[in-house]
Amino acid sequence: MADRIEVVEINEQVQFSAGRLTLISKLLEGRFPNIRAQEQKGKPFAWLIAGQLRDAVQAAAVCADSNDPGMDLFFESADGIASVYARCTSEIGKSSGYGVCENVEDKRSLNLKPEFVLEALKQIPEESAIELRSNDSGTLQINSECGIAVIAGMTKNEP
Repeated sequence: MADRIEVVEINEQVQFSAGRLTLISKLLEGRFPNIRAQEQKGKPFAWLIAGQLRDAVQAAAVCADSNDPGMDLFFESADGIASVYARCTSEIGKSSGYGVCENVEDKRSLNLKPEFVLEALKQIPEESAIELRSNDSGTLQINSECGIAVIAGMTKNEP
């Protein structure tokens, strides 16, 4: 039989208790984005298999470094072929990866940290179908049967 979890707020802390286990954490202050309100933002723009996106990002991430950890992801459809192209350019050099999409409804370009995309994809089986959404802030949302992952976009520091 599962233990009940008791949650108690004490001053600026919250305490979780279940059986003999007790966890106490500091309450976070400030304003935070409403994650639920962010779900399903923007219309879907691409559909593909998780492994295709993972392979493209892994290939491009070879040249990502701490000075410029960003990766450009391009989604487009040309001559009846929908594709994802990932590119990293840094002081180390250039690297890129390519994957085939089932469909790209509207051409998109995003700048993201490759490790964030790869971390989100770890939870999704390689052969699973995924739907991608994006909003005006450059956030990428990956929808799959495993759930939703939201990855914040980056802004480039242009000279």
